[in-house]
Amino acid sequence: MRDLDAIDAELRLLSRAWRVARVVCERMPSTELIDQLLDERAAVAAAPLRR
Repeated sequence: MRDLDAIDAELRLLSRAWRVARVVCERMPSTELIDQLLDERAAVAAAPLRR
């Protein structure tokens, strides 16, 4: 499982890409990847700390 920093970095990158797409494209891209990352982030955040 990836750590929160890696997931958050990918979410920030996708957020920037979405802002560009909103200006440049007529159709918005699918939110499927963002939804998957948010689900992964929630699972990581809810998991007990490993030592």
